[in-house]
Amino acid sequence: MNFKKFIKGAAIAALFAANTAAAAPVAGDAPEPEFITDSFDAAISGAEVVFPYQSNKIYTVYSQKGFITDIRMQPGESITSVSAGDTQRWVIDKAAVGQGFTKVEHLYVKPVYTGIRTNMVINTTVRTYQLNLVSGNFYNPVVTWQVEKGVSGASAFTAPKNYAAIDPMKLNFNYKFNKKDLPWAPAKVFDDGIKTYIKMKPEVFSNVMPAFFILNEDDDVVLTNYRVIKGTYIIDRIFDKAQLVVGKERVTIKRQD
Repeated sequence: MNFKKFIKGAAIAALFAANTAAAAPVAGDAPEPEFITDSFDAAISGAEVVFPYQSNKIYTVYSQKGFITDIRMQPGESITSVSAGDTQRWVIDKAAVGQGFTKVEHLYVKPVYTGIRTNMVINTTVRTYQLNLVSGNFYNPVVTWQVEKGVSGASAFTAPKNYAAIDPMKLNFNYKFNKKDLPWAPAKVFDDGIKTYIKMKPEVFSNVMPAFFILNEDDDVVLTNYRVIKGTYIIDRIFDKAQLVVGKERVTIKRQD
């Protein structure tokens, strides 16, 4: 018996067993984060982004031609002014739902072209929001903030994320994978230079969610952090080779140079 292959197989089996709980349920029933604080993760997943509010932060919001991004204020908070750097190529509208302390004001943002950027400052009766607007091939359908009660112009959050904009026009789609006919095979794989995204086919929601493993140059399993949001695997690193596994079936993903 080839001892190295035996050890490798045992390692994969052990890791697969550890991930069985995540792989066994139907994908649509898999647990997801309570909310998403990374706007790009939310955009490629088509999910709401909830920013932890800090008065000195500039938040990046992704928009897409032909779609509306809904920016929601806090209940009872009224918008006093909205200023944008480019009002010719960005459509900005305002509406309100409810009355009194339950009233929620909304800003609707839509770019006229793909590949454009601008900034926007929203002043309200409570606080100021500073945004970078980026138009690309993904968009944030809903944007809101998590604000600590009793905090207006500042927040007690001490570990903010870096909200520097990712350029959606410079994503790397240079990946190849086999067994594309499987219902749980990827629809597309790409990276932003920091994280890798595996967007699954819609059929995955009626199938078993595969386990994910990164392989090194010797095809040994490498542990890594990842999460699945609305059928998209988000891996916190770039890899050269990885596998999606369901039972004895495997889809191999390779990054091309």
